[in-house]
Amino acid sequence: STVRRGGGACRLQTDGLCQFDQRPSFSHALSAGRGLPELRQYLLDRATPGAWCLDPSQPTARGEEEQALEAVREQLFLKLYKELPYTVRLRLRSCLPQRSGVVRVEMDVVVASESQKAIVVGAGGRTIASVRDAARRELERMWGGDTAVHLLLRVRVDKEGRA
Repeated sequence: STVRRGGGACRLQTDGLCQFDQRPSFSHALSAGRGLPELRQYLLDRATPGAWCLDPSQPTARGEEEQALEAVREQLFLKLYKELPYTVRLRLRSCLPQRSGVVRVEMDVVVASESQKAIVVGAGGRTIASVRDAARRELERMWGGDTAVHLLLRVRVDKEGRA
């Protein structure tokens, strides 16, 4: 079958791949759960061989604040999938080591409406607690096994209706 799009034609092949203007498109096959080996091979065939730019043991140049934001953002995407409001923002309040050796991280998860807040918080607070626990474990792993992290997440609605 042929699909017209943007002045070109896409021929759907028997393997689930879509040939468009002489370049394969993998979206149809991947959305149907097929085509991952073909996509992998396509990318490997086009990859430029060479040495890695950075040594794997080299620590990241990102600061703890950025790492904390990224860990929470990743867990929000993993836990909420398609339910995550696209307007969600993270606001770091503090990221400070305590005298006890614990790193205390306080962060706001900002959404645009009460209905979005309900999605992020989840029934009985279980969703945001799951995000918090997974992000805390990831930060403890990244910052070293002996570093304890106290992660406090607050879900807030932006008063202006924009997150």
